[in-house]
Amino acid sequence: MTLNKSSRNPFASMFWNSVKRTLFVPIATLVMFILAILTDFIAELLSGPDYSVNGYSYYNKYGYFWDNIFSSIILVVIITIIFAIISATVLFRFAQSKKQGNVIFSLGLSRRKIFLAKYLGGIVPLAAVLTFSAIIEIIVNLISGYIVKFPTIHLALISVVSMLGTYVLTFTIVAAAMAFSGNIVEAGIFSVIIAFFPNFAGVFLGHMCRVFTHGGIETYSGDLNFFNPFFASFFMTFEKGGDTSSYLAGLYTGFNKLTIYDWSSTISCFVISAIIFAIAYWVFPKCRNEISGFFGKAKGLNEICGAMVGFYVGTIVSMNMTENRSSVIAFVSFVLTFILVYLVFKFIFTYKRMKNMKQSAKRLVAYVAAFAVITVIFSTGLFGYSSYVPDAKKVGKIDVSMEITNPYGAVNYEAALHRDEVYGYAPMTKSTVSFTSNLVDIILTGESTGLGFYFPYYTVIDGKEIEQVVEIHKTLAKEGKLKSNADNVCGYNILIEYTLKNGKTVKRFYDTVSTESAIKALGLSDLSDFKSGIQNYFDYHATSTGMIATTSNYLDGFCMLPKNLKSCKYVDGLKYDFMKAILADLEKQSAQQIYFHNPEDELGVIYFPRDTELSSILNLADNEIIGSDGTIINVDTDKITGTVKERRADFPDLLGTSLSISSDKCIVVTKDMTNIIKYLTDKNLMQYFKSDVTADDVKRIKIATRAETVGKKNSDMLPIFAAGYASADEIALNNTMSIQASHDFANHVGGSIKDKSAIQTVLDNALLYGYNGNDDRVVEVTYNDGSIATYAIKADVYSKLNIKLGGSKL
Repeated sequence: MTLNKSSRNPFASMFWNSVKRTLFVPIATLVMFILAILTDFIAELLSGPDYSVNGYSYYNKYGYFWDNIFSSIILVVIITIIFAIISATVLFRFAQSKKQGNVIFSLGLSRRKIFLAKYLGGIVPLAAVLTFSAIIEIIVNLISGYIVKFPTIHLALISVVSMLGTYVLTFTIVAAAMAFSGNIVEAGIFSVIIAFFPNFAGVFLGHMCRVFTHGGIETYSGDLNFFNPFFASFFMTFEKGGDTSSYLAGLYTGFNKLTIYDWSSTISCFVISAIIFAIAYWVFPKCRNEISGFFGKAKGLNEICGAMVGFYVGTIVSMNMTENRSSVIAFVSFVLTFILVYLVFKFIFTYKRMKNMKQSAKRLVAYVAAFAVITVIFSTGLFGYSSYVPDAKKVGKIDVSMEITNPYGAVNYEAALHRDEVYGYAPMTKSTVSFTSNLVDIILTGESTGLGFYFPYYTVIDGKEIEQVVEIHKTLAKEGKLKSNADNVCGYNILIEYTLKNGKTVKRFYDTVSTESAIKALGLSDLSDFKSGIQNYFDYHATSTGMIATTSNYLDGFCMLPKNLKSCKYVDGLKYDFMKAILADLEKQSAQQIYFHNPEDELGVIYFPRDTELSSILNLADNEIIGSDGTIINVDTDKITGTVKERRADFPDLLGTSLSISSDKCIVVTKDMTNIIKYLTDKNLMQYFKSDVTADDVKRIKIATRAETVGKKNSDMLPIFAAGYASADEIALNNTMSIQASHDFANHVGGSIKDKSAIQTVLDNALLYGYNGNDDRVVEVTYNDGSIATYAIKADVYSKLNIKLGGSKL
């Protein structure tokens, strides 16, 4: 230290001394900026722009350095953080040396001024260099003949400020840790712990909102990223998809705009830095020089970091333990983990362990009480969060994502409710989203685990339809938290996101609702956007003339199955007029007709097999495909090697494997599908819906509620049923492969019914698809030939069975 007590301005002398000691940071930064700008500038003069639109280069029009920096942003952020760590360590290393500390404190400056001088000395030079570099960048753009508008300056501004924010936050954390720690190892550990706090705070708040607050979804899911300050410079890469050139072009032309969302992480950098600086600046005079060189004597940071580590690990454990949104498990797991981790940390990082452990035990009471208060706040509606439903008149649009949607409108949606059968049964369990598979990304980015549109989503813009969604939301909000096994509860993932006319967004998520609300939610299948996908049911796209284009995704035929699903008749020739008849009926199907029709309204099933399902039956080679006209083509030679009709000589009418009504191309034909019925009648095909199966063909049946079939709670089950069938061959294969663990009825439902009268009642009243309430039942039917099918029966039918069985269900 060269500063002496005789300096006329000790503060200025210490500031400039600090600048000199960390001068390598601004110099290195300036060199990288200048080299990057000049390299691109010279390259463009020699070779011209990379490509241009209307005479402007899309890569370089908006700046040389800014374009390059975003393509290597990870490296830039890492270098920025490393520079900040080195600078803070160099300037505040004196705190770990009693000798250096005595010298510094004897220079005629108060401790607060010493802290401030060194703090500013480590930050101001980099800020100056970044600003200077941005100005040079803009000047180079002007020299190159590019028009410099406000978007260009705005981009330079946010780039400079975001880089500076990352540097300042890192520098502030390390400086504070160095100033209040006894040795550099301790300071390093404390720095890392403190640095993760904003990220974990975001994860924690989202987790609490998801588990404890009715309608809660992660508070921040990618919009306002106040909880990922170290990724401030990623404002474009994360939010705009990382397409640098396109985004810069859009920014310049006004298509893209930098908003408060883009600035949010940068703002959080400076806000958090200001808070840490204010605390350190105020407390630094009270820091004892006696702790220098010792491990475990930094009482303040020991306590803070001990609580933080407990908080972090408790959050992770609670998230891992509560994917089913159990509030009790979430609370208990967090508290127990926090206590254990906190005490272990304090034992390791405390100087006089036994004495301090007793004090720590007392503080635990306060921490647990604080968490209990936070839990109560989230559980009681989060200051009106749960009960708030926007006024329909103030809504611009609503995006709705639901697990159960119009089955014909969402048929081509990968995330739609398509379930494969196993042993003839496709249980309709509620889907769960794993919040731990991407836990590392969540923690590093600081974003909450936003569910997003995991299921098919639709946009509602019509005024009356908006009112309908709002009314359903009001019902959901009024219900509050429901018990998982209540009689009127079911699972149903529903995500509602409002975009208000003022630009604000409101997002709510529900996964457990009352059966009454579920019935209303099913009614949303009538909304225009929910039904818009029906026209693409066959992956055909109607033209302006109403014609349907050809495709090779499906064979030129369809299967017809009776209600018992045991037989299958393949019909050649899927004609355009039949496809139009199908589309006409599907488009006019209301939610009432789809989900709440009577069992006797069901006539049979039409199934459209895919190429991949029939390729083995048609003995297709690896290089053969099926053309739209039913020809089989060798893709290597482009020659026709046969036709579907020729190859189908041995095609069996009986399905060789299985079928689930929830698969993507099944239609349960009901009496109100008049166009389909007329076509089939005219072609003399209705006969294939008839069945001569009776109770005498059945070996036994098992009956249970949806939840009982899989050993779960009502809240785990969707209020829907889809029948399934597995042939005897598939059942035998399953048994051979020892996958009996997947046979839900065998594993969860005891007993069986062999009474022929009861069995015939089930067959006569079987339902293939529709709403299935908690009082309704699912029936597994095992036929004499070894095949298995599952149907549903309504509650009134089940009650008759109880009478016939003398009050016994089994």
